[in-house]
Amino acid sequence: MRSRSLCLLVAASFASSCATTTAPLGRPAPALSSEQEARIGSQAESDLRREVGLLGDAALQRDVQQAGTRLAAAFAGPARPWHFAVLDVAAPNAFALPGGYVYLTRGLLPYLSRHSELAAVLGHQMAHVVRGDAVRAYLAGPGDVPADLGVFGTVARLFGRRAPLAVTRALFASHDPDSERQANALAAESLSRAGFDPASMNVVLETLDRLDVEEDQRGVPTWGVTHGRQIRLEPAPSPVPKPSAGDDYLEHVHNLLFGDDPREGLVRANEFLKPDLRVALTIPTEWDVSSDRTRMIANAPGHDAFLVLQSVPAILRREVSEIAATLMNRAGFIAPAGAATTLDGLPAFVGATAGPVEGLGDVRARVACLRSPRGVLLVAGVAPSARYPAVESQMTAAIRSIRAIPSGEAERILPERIDLETAHAGDTWDTIARRHGGVVMANLLAILNHAALDQPPPAGVSLKVVVASEK
Repeated sequence: MRSRSLCLLVAASFASSCATTTAPLGRPAPALSSEQEARIGSQAESDLRREVGLLGDAALQRDVQQAGTRLAAAFAGPARPWHFAVLDVAAPNAFALPGGYVYLTRGLLPYLSRHSELAAVLGHQMAHVVRGDAVRAYLAGPGDVPADLGVFGTVARLFGRRAPLAVTRALFASHDPDSERQANALAAESLSRAGFDPASMNVVLETLDRLDVEEDQRGVPTWGVTHGRQIRLEPAPSPVPKPSAGDDYLEHVHNLLFGDDPREGLVRANEFLKPDLRVALTIPTEWDVSSDRTRMIANAPGHDAFLVLQSVPAILRREVSEIAATLMNRAGFIAPAGAATTLDGLPAFVGATAGPVEGLGDVRARVACLRSPRGVLLVAGVAPSARYPAVESQMTAAIRSIRAIPSGEAERILPERIDLETAHAGDTWDTIARRHGGVVMANLLAILNHAALDQPPPAGVSLKVVVASEK
């Protein structure tokens, strides 16, 4: 079974810092005033913030703000307020909104090794803002938004909000190679003026080019998808010197969550596990899986049939059959016909219903509502009426497979975090990976540390490694 992802959109709380900047546009920007840009950025930022949230690491947030403020002062020109923040998103990427809102994801930070590299990423996004690229991406027509937005394009709307179009544009915005090169050049000039090493730009780009992952568990795209690959700063600046002893960047990413958050669920073989809700269910073979902290979506091949696992608020002390009827009526379905039962010992209601879904037409659905150890869950298998008979047995089997995860099993599902250690004499990336239980492969450890797989780390060098640990 493949693991695809939910197009749940990134969000952030802004952290403001102000400086000045220039606007040397490579092509005409849309005719918007600075006040209009500020209003657009502020509204889009509010939409983003509401969907996911900011990484809860105050020290790391301050570090990013300080680097951004220092770099912003090197952009000469009319005054512009800047807002820098780190999003709690696993995909390694960075984004910018009109009005000077610049975001990095927590997933990007482990692939950087010093503050000049952090500044290079910030500078690249700031360049997109001052060049007008962020405004153009924001104002792009609906055709520039991917057609397949996962569950937000179809059944997810039945059980939650429609994702703001502005947020999808911000998240999926990509720029042509020429714009990327010009943004790199403008950022490098500002890096030099701010006292950062401009060669760090190519170090970052080369590192991110080596990643072969296109999206995280939520469907948030990685840098290579939105920024392109093999786009370097040319001519390349002189080689980057070794990090100075005073650069404490690695200390800021120590213990940072790495990769997808287990609280958003994970797939093992054909089973989807949600350890925080203490439930699991078997997914039909070859169905794609998407998840966030409150929802899981599995898509059938062809994406015309869906299996939804949704955490819902308990409605007073009502029976699960009443809760199921209320939720499905709100979604435009008729009250499900079914009966009370148990699923792995959990009190449940299982029934069938029908109704219209935008983009799918008339659909039929198999629905279960149950009380899990951690709250009330709705599970629904949804497909167009003509398609439903072909997938009904698969969806019913998935619903019937629901099981409660014992507390001991849930506690053994640990998040992966960045740790620091000193390389031993004779170490290779493979021996380091094995030393930490093979949490990640040797090649990924080499990428994290800007090294080739066949280039062993020198003894005594500080390294980033990935371990399974609560903290």
